[in-house]
Amino acid sequence: MTHSRLKSIAEIKKAEQRQTFRLEDFITAITRLKQARLIFEQQLQRKEKFDLVAHFRIAIFGSARTEKNSSEFQFVSALTKAIVLARQIGVVTGGGPGIMQSANEGLEKARAARAKNGEETHADNIGILISLPFESGNGITHITTKHENFSTRLQAFVSQIKGAYCAQGGMGTALEMLYLLQLKQVKHIESDFPILAHPMWKEFMEVLNKILYYDRLEQGGVPLISEADLQLVKFTDNIEDIVNTFAGHYDLWQKDIRSKIDIIYDPHTIEDPSLYEFSQSVDAKPMMAPKPGHLPE
Repeated sequence: MTHSRLKSIAEIKKAEQRQTFRLEDFITAITRLKQARLIFEQQLQRKEKFDLVAHFRIAIFGSARTEKNSSEFQFVSALTKAIVLARQIGVVTGGGPGIMQSANEGLEKARAARAKNGEETHADNIGILISLPFESGNGITHITTKHENFSTRLQAFVSQIKGAYCAQGGMGTALEMLYLLQLKQVKHIESDFPILAHPMWKEFMEVLNKILYYDRLEQGGVPLISEADLQLVKFTDNIEDIVNTFAGHYDLWQKDIRSKIDIIYDPHTIEDPSLYEFSQSVDAKPMMAPKPGHLPE
């Protein structure tokens, strides 16, 4: 609501006459909003469940300020390419410049490398943008969405991913990392959800853990986090180590989830040709036509 908040305040300040708000209109708006929210959440849960069984994606978080000729940019591009070449793992970023662009470029490099060998890459390149006056999309992603608010954007990330790597970044990356850590702490995401971070973040987390845990113990108080919370994130910039972590998690997902799910579709209901490509990317199978005299269940 940030943009609408600022706009509303500006309009009120700018108004030359005293404004009137009808209470009945407010109550009606709230009632409709609640109804719309319920429908939206039901649809979101359906989509989230599908994404979790049909796709394996990870998020790459990092600074938008990272320059293209920097070692940080080149590292994330090489890392993402290695991850996608190891497994069909989709990549979700903020869709902007810097680290986000390097990750999206890395996936495209993996796609090009596979194409040379006559192989297809079903891993998708997703950008989840935030409305900012000074930042736009990088134009690389296959699927791009935009959010007005960081809160809904964060949840959009979580709804689609099964792991994350937090590269070098600023407050935005810190927010994304801490959000995932909180969800893992309270078991709102799976206990084996891999959260990896560049060693840059180690000192940041050590200071946080000192304040919330070790200092409290030393002062005879109750720690504000548990001992298990100290191990929620793993720090590494070793590409092989990171690739092996995500590849191993992908293999477990294939065995425990994807292999137990059949995705089907009715060919007669698909008119958009791009949906056929999508059906192939999730290994969907056409529905079997019912035998004469038999109704489908």
